[in-house]
Amino acid sequence: MEIFTGIFMVLALMGTVIAKVMTTKMKVRLRNNVVKSEAELRNVRGQLKSLEAENAIIQRKERTLSKQKERLETRIVNHTKEWKKIKK
Repeated sequence: MEIFTGIFMVLALMGTVIAKVMTTKMKVRLRNNVVKSEAELRNVRGQLKSLEAENAIIQRKERTLSKQKERLETRIVNHTKEWKKIKK
């Protein structure tokens, strides 16, 4: 009877060790996935920052071009009026 108890104890200890090894492997794999995800997140955040800066530049250029267009349209109207006066 003691032999069966001893064998059972050895098998239980082996099961515990195997479970511990498997759990450790899973933790390492998950930790590696977290590290990869964090690196990817940093890259994506960097891309987002550069795109936001680029977007701000584009918006400033758009406003500048819009103002220039308005000024040119005003000048066209003024020159057209002046041309009509000269033509008469």
